Amino acid sequence: MTSAIPQVRAIAIDESSPRYAGWRVVIACYLAAVFCWGFGLYGHGVYLAELHRLHGWPTSLISGATTIFYLMTATLVVFISDAIARLGPRRVMLIGGACFGGAVALLAFITDLWQLYIVYLLMAVGAASMHVGSISNVIGLWFDRQRGLALSLALNGASSGGILVTPVLVLAIAYYGFATAMLAAALLFAVVLLPVIALWIDRPPASVAPTPSGTVHAAAAAPAWSRRRALNSPAFWSVAAPFAVALTAQAT
Repeated sequence: MTSAIPQVRAIAIDESSPRYAGWRVVIACYLAAVFCWGFGLYGHGVYLAELHRLHGWPTSLISGATTIFYLMTATLVVFISDAIARLGPRRVMLIGGACFGGAVALLAFITDLWQLYIVYLLMAVGAASMHVGSISNVIGLWFDRQRGLALSLALNGASSGGILVTPVLVLAIAYYGFATAMLAAALLFAVVLLPVIALWIDRPPASVAPTPSGTVHAAAAAPAWSRRRALNSPAFWSVAAPFAVALTAQAT
């Protein structure tokens, strides 16, 4: 009597091969990090100076909106793995990129301070969808033995965002004005980032996942870890708390 359960044959993969599809995912995640950190972390100093110059709003109140952005992003990142599991990485990052690009465009049109807070909340949705939590989840779907290298390459986009985006943004504002520069930046989201995500970000094919042996098998049952268990774990906080303090110092 034969089993009615279909057998999934192991497929040999080589994560180090340049032809492995996961490396396209790394490139897309690198680009997402460039946009996320360039416009979402390093860009806030530029926005603060320009909004204060254009509207005369107190820097303390503009900074308050930035703080709300960071807090909202940190809160949403906790739930990003659930969103990816339910909606898929491509949809989550497309939604995030659209929200982020829309928020950047809206910065060109705000006229009241309360509008800035709304725009930054929308930007936080986009940032959470393209931040470390999202990139780590997406890379983890494709890599096991080469995961450290893949994550390092993808997250180099964070530093690249400060090198590539911020100087160009400052020059664009100086030559063309704040509103025009913001609209041009939003256009880059639409014509560069979103198409790359749509083409290259996805799950591995047909319910398979990389394993340490270098073969692909049917995805195993999810590990016993849960969000509640992680948040109650001293080991988790021994890593998360120092990083939180370091990032707080960097942002302030």
